[in-house]
Amino acid sequence: MTQVDADGKKISIPAVIRLRQNYPNPFNARTRIAFEMPKAAVAEIAVFDRVGQRVRLLSRQRYGQGVHALVWDGRDDLGMAVPSGMYVCQMRCEGLLAHKKLMVLR
Repeated sequence: MTQVDADGKKISIPAVIRLRQNYPNPFNARTRIAFEMPKAAVAEIAVFDRVGQRVRLLSRQRYGQGVHALVWDGRDDLGMAVPSGMYVCQMRCEGLLAHKKLMVLR
C-alpha cells in the first residue's frame, strides 16, 4: 500500500507484520535487524541462543506503522560479548511470532 506524505512524496506502508533478515549476516561487531509494521502496535524483539535461552531483549515498545530497525552489538543483557555461533532473533507482535537466524563470528 502507498500513501502520500505532507510533502506530496509517496511512502510505502507495509501490508503485513514482518521480520526481515539481519544485515550483515554473519557479523562480528554489529548487525541491523529491520521489521515492518502495517499499523501501530507493541513489538518485542529478542535474541536467543541455540538452546532457547534469551540472550538479549533488544526492544519491547510501541512502534508506528512503517519500517523500523534496531542494531544488535553482539552483547547479552549483561553487556558481555556473546561467543561465536548461531542465534535466533524473535519478534512477537499482535499474535505473530517470527524468527530469523543470526550468525556471530568472533
